[in-house]
Amino acid sequence: MQAASINLSQKRLQQIENRIDKTSAPQAAMVYGFLRDKERVDAGGPTEIRANLTRQEIEGLDVLAAILGQTL
Repeated sequence: MQAASINLSQKRLQQIENRIDKTSAPQAAMVYGFLRDKERVDAGGPTEIRANLTRQEIEGLDVLAAILGQTL
């Protein structure tokens, strides 16, 4: 099953490569993003990184940025 999946993937990637010069920049970017996401999933990595900061943490970052701005 894994060998068949790899073989199919290789064929699809070759199709993409053969047609990439006929696509628009947004289409090429979308295909790249899709392929990159799938590559990351297969490798066990995240497809997105999110930061959920509280209002207090954001205000702390603003203070830190102000101090760094004055220091530099």
